[in-house]
Amino acid sequence: MDTLRIDALFWFVAALNISVALVALYRINRKPAMVIEEQGDQIPVALTVSSVATAEMLAEADSSTTVEEAPHEVEIKL
Repeated sequence: MDTLRIDALFWFVAALNISVALVALYRINRKPAMVIEEQGDQIPVALTVSSVATAEMLAEADSSTTVEEAPHEVEIKL
């Protein structure tokens, strides 16, 4: 910042963003799409899910894991 002007930081960040965008466009246009069979499993998780609900969803996705069936009381606050 001493050798360059004060707006050098703005131009540096802009150049980084442009380079990332160019690499992304190159990868989108030049690389073939991944075959669906080679893709991994997807587990939908909401942003506001508790750790208990996440563990239960992961257990449901993995058939080798057993989940203890116990009644859960859930209090919903609006």
